Amino acid sequence: MQLSEALARTHINRLTEFTCLADVLEPELIQSCLDSHGVASLRRRKLPMDAMIWAVIGMALFRGESVRSLINKLDIVLPQEVDYVARSAVTQARKRLGSDVVRDVFKRSAKTWHERAEHPHWCGLNLY
Repeated sequence: MQLSEALARTHINRLTEFTCLADVLEPELIQSCLDSHGVASLRRRKLPMDAMIWAVIGMALFRGESVRSLINKLDIVLPQEVDYVARSAVTQARKRLGSDVVRDVFKRSAKTWHERAEHPHWCGLNLY
């Protein structure tokens, strides 16, 4: 294989083609990370910890959106008497979640995606 052909294959990435975040980030992985760090929702909240991870990922992907509209678009709020979530509730939930869990989700998902990826090879080397 020519180097130019191998480099052209690096643009082919099936992991960026998805219709739902749950297609590329399994809810089981998120729950496993929460469990391993001892983070749990002790009472029934509008934004449980697993939903808060989805919110943090959404905030990273859609930085131009306000937090309130993003959470409404992601549809992660548990139904209760009041439809909306106060900004302070999101801030408090992010603090309860902590950065260690988010870091673990990132590391585990990166490892999983790397293992699933079909990296093109050239002269025995992976091309990224």
